[in-house]
Amino acid sequence: MTTLVLWDIDGTLVDVKGAGRRAFIHGIERAWGVIDDLADVSFAGATDLRVLAMLRQRLHLPEERTRAFFEHMTEALERNLLATAQRAAEGTAVAVAGAVEVVRALALHEGVVQGLVTGNARATAFVKLRHAGVPHEHFFVGAFGDEHADRCELAKRALEQAGDVRRVVLVGDTTNDVKAAKSIGATAVALSRRPTERDALAQAGADHVIDELAAVLALVGALERG
Repeated sequence: MTTLVLWDIDGTLVDVKGAGRRAFIHGIERAWGVIDDLADVSFAGATDLRVLAMLRQRLHLPEERTRAFFEHMTEALERNLLATAQRAAEGTAVAVAGAVEVVRALALHEGVVQGLVTGNARATAFVKLRHAGVPHEHFFVGAFGDEHADRCELAKRALEQAGDVRRVVLVGDTTNDVKAAKSIGATAVALSRRPTERDALAQAGADHVIDELAAVLALVGALERG
């Protein structure tokens, strides 16, 4: 293996159109009996444990129900995405344009291994990928938002799982993804889905700000040739 490509999930590979937030709200209610719409909570670039730590302080949630929270959240996400898919030709979870094709194409590259660095809990990460049709069997390493609150630590853990690699690329869509990439010396590739995001991603230190995921293939090929 020479190249490790690490992927963020939400906003980079999949879009669940708010289903993750709704599942989080359900998990809080079932685990602790607290109803909160989380209207003031930003999930972009955050980890589940980071959000939960903030809510614990604000809502006075005891730590011992954390495992139950993740179980309830996963069940709610699975149920909601399945119900939505049954009501319509396309479910709530959709792959970001180009995600399926790029992941499959990279899986054919000799020497390239793919993995995940995501703020999602492990279980919910794979629920989202499966419902969006992203081929999750191509991800061989990963670090998840129920393992550590710090995304930079998650990036480090994913890199350690991969072992000896010559180069690392981390693809995300937030400044926190860029920060995580820089923390492990990876090439930071930032997907900008809105023009207003480009400057912030570049200022955060992204090596490449792209408008479509197809550009990842060219970038990885250029790095391998270089």
